Amino acid sequence: MSRGIQSIAMVDTDGGYGIGGYTYELSEGLASHGIRVDVYANGRSTLRDVPPRHHRRLPVLGRALCRQTGLPHEGVSWVEPSSNGTASAGTPGGATAAKSRLRGWIRHGLLAVEFASYLKHKHYDVVWIQWPGDVYGAALYSMCRALGMRVVHTVHNVLPHETIAADIPNQALLYRKADALIVHSAWAERELTRLFRDVSHKIVRSRIGLYTMYPRRPDSRPQTRAALRVDDGTPVVLFFGGIRPYKNVDAVLGAMRDERLRTAVLVVAGVESGYDARVPGDPLGRTRALVDELGIAERVRLVPGGLDCADTTALLEAADILVLPYVKSYGSALLLLGMTFDKYVVATTAGGMDEYLDAYPHHTVIACSDVEHVVAGLAEALRRLPLRQMIPAPPMPALAWSDIAKQVLAALNVHLAFLPAGSPV
Repeated sequence: MSRGIQSIAMVDTDGGYGIGGYTYELSEGLASHGIRVDVYANGRSTLRDVPPRHHRRLPVLGRALCRQTGLPHEGVSWVEPSSNGTASAGTPGGATAAKSRLRGWIRHGLLAVEFASYLKHKHYDVVWIQWPGDVYGAALYSMCRALGMRVVHTVHNVLPHETIAADIPNQALLYRKADALIVHSAWAERELTRLFRDVSHKIVRSRIGLYTMYPRRPDSRPQTRAALRVDDGTPVVLFFGGIRPYKNVDAVLGAMRDERLRTAVLVVAGVESGYDARVPGDPLGRTRALVDELGIAERVRLVPGGLDCADTTALLEAADILVLPYVKSYGSALLLLGMTFDKYVVATTAGGMDEYLDAYPHHTVIACSDVEHVVAGLAEALRRLPLRQMIPAPPMPALAWSDIAKQVLAALNVHLAFLPAGSPV
């Protein structure tokens, strides 16, 4: 082929701001180079308040396409995916449960076949999977390739953050079936190669960029800080988003006991998941209990619940330091958000965060994620805050989505044999 990639179907069954935001920004970047990009999402997507500017979002996943109206127009209604027909735990009768599971598997297979056939009918060159999900997993990859479409898989996580034994063979199957695997850092490439050596030849590195979907609102800073009960001269440390074990909020809470951080206030915002012990009805119940146990309530503010774009913008404008003491990661959208808002960043090297921070002056990289290193990192950030306010971060064109899209498009055109090496894009 000599024309290069012209059209891409993005598949995102996750629906969250993390992967959904990446999909949004990448799609906008690709569209800026004349590529037709349609994002296929489910009806639970949290990005309803972020309308696409140059690509299309079709919230149709999880239901039979033949039963939906409006395709392929942008006016498709938001729908909840119907039940997959599998039996819930405790369903009486082994035969009934087995039949129910069988119906679910048949339904998943039919949805994958229908979806792949639809994508072929719409003449997409590439099917780019951002998050596969149960229905649109290995069967969809196989069907798309059988129909002559290339399959690209973004490895947002080499393995799921809360890994179980079945994850390794499941991920290996998806990686083998994909034609190309996108990773966000050299660190993630090394990890993918270490765990799945037979797919190393498929890897294409492409960065996460600075975000455009969160509009700057510096005028909101005084109002948000007042709502948090923080005065104008108090440094605010922010830990937010999905509060999960690998992000290591425990170390940050432990650090706040240290007198070196007595001038700062910590804001923890978001929803907990992945913990064995959670408090029903309180999205930050476990965190709240730890705050009380450590006796640091006067130094901590909790903002429980999901955060939309407006909430995220308000918190980032109000904060001074973003802390990311991750134990494990494969790339952090929150890091890029902090850089987008010119926050001082304290982070570990997990997921290659240090690779992104090399060109960003307002940061401290900590060698370890334990309490003592978090204290030292935050203490250095507090000392250097005046310098951040006097010297704004320089422009970082390498993290512009248009440039990221141009580079990954060129790499994929060669890798997937749409263009020979050395051809202009």
